[in-house]
Amino acid sequence: MSIPFGFSPSDDANQDLNEFFANLSKMMQSGSAQNTGPVDWNAAQQASAATLRASTPANVASTFSQSAETATDLANLWLGEATALPSGGHKCELLTREKWIAETLLAWQGLVDPVAHGLAKAMSTIIPQDIDAGAMSIPPEILEQLPPEVATQIEQLISSGDINDLLGPVMDMAKSMGATLFGNQFGHGLGTMATQVLSATDVGIPLTSSHNPSFIASNVQEFSDGLNLEVADVLIFLALREIAHQRLFTAAPWLQSHIQSAMAAYASGVQIDTSAIEKALAEIDPTDIEAVNLALSGELFTESRTPQQEAALARLELLIALIESWVTVVVADAAANRLPSSNALAETLRRRRAAGGPAEKFFEGIIGLEIRPRKIREAVLVWQKLTETIGISQRDQIWTHPDLLPTSSDLEDIDLFIANMSHDLMSDLQKVIDEQPPTNQDDDVN
Repeated sequence: MSIPFGFSPSDDANQDLNEFFANLSKMMQSGSAQNTGPVDWNAAQQASAATLRASTPANVASTFSQSAETATDLANLWLGEATALPSGGHKCELLTREKWIAETLLAWQGLVDPVAHGLAKAMSTIIPQDIDAGAMSIPPEILEQLPPEVATQIEQLISSGDINDLLGPVMDMAKSMGATLFGNQFGHGLGTMATQVLSATDVGIPLTSSHNPSFIASNVQEFSDGLNLEVADVLIFLALREIAHQRLFTAAPWLQSHIQSAMAAYASGVQIDTSAIEKALAEIDPTDIEAVNLALSGELFTESRTPQQEAALARLELLIALIESWVTVVVADAAANRLPSSNALAETLRRRRAAGGPAEKFFEGIIGLEIRPRKIREAVLVWQKLTETIGISQRDQIWTHPDLLPTSSDLEDIDLFIANMSHDLMSDLQKVIDEQPPTNQDDDVN
């Protein structure tokens, strides 16, 4: 895993370290560290805004808003025949890139903070808890690269002999600086993602609190222009995917928490390979700040995954694959014989995922999860055969409870899963209901 979240470093290789040293200087002058969580989200917002300022959004057609409303209405109507999950009846929203970041920031915090906390906790283990000031020194070449006021205070700190007494505040300072670095790096990645996402669920999960189908207008326009297709047709297809996601996550509210818990389970076991750090630092020229920055942004901090982490990643990959494949099947059924360009658009999005779309970049960048196209193809076959065998209504009842979903082994033996599901679904549903803990009537009264 690269630091902090696997996103590529910014074009200016010195930018992150310059920001780091600027914050270090401020903290030393004030004598305290900022009270932040594992990610400085103010820094993330500033970094994402800076990234967006360097991009030029496409000009949106004057008819875009009307086309989006029409597309949403049609998608809602067509999906009524392709899924039993109810419609929320929400109107569409058009977002700018900046508005998309603002609308999704709270959701990003819930997804990213646990991972950042686990990474920061692991990184803290590489810092010695007791330091012999007399045996500690920093090469002059390093000090020469630092801002003068920072270098002076570091030298004074080491020569004072009281370094252990000051270790607590220094550690707090380091955590705050780490949060800022995390925020800067994630913000740059988020700004880049904002130039690519097409809708609120393009990352694979809903990120806005309104649950309205939402489109990033300039990105959809640019996407349509690149395909030489009418934006109205593209909007219908994207609206089908957007509303299918929204219907699914509204009908199965446990999905969001399961995704977050799997990510948190992974993050809790993050460990840092300190030998890799020592080897890399020994090979870096300390006078070359650009080389140091690139090393910190690369594969320097590679963690060794525990069996629990591997299991968490496997659960997460399966869940994402089941969601994406269900949406694929439902949208294909809804658009059949209605939208001539639907097959071409579906293939374009499939290739986009294979090449690394927003969802793939997010999960791979945050926790190193590679969503394999094969897993999605296998899950598509399951949903297609379930539709043919037990019908739309019973197929969609599978989302009632996570225990009813196909497992990875089920994907490898589709016929057996379908045979069991075709006659056991209703009994399984009743079993799940019966196993629920009894409701405390006193609590209901109170």
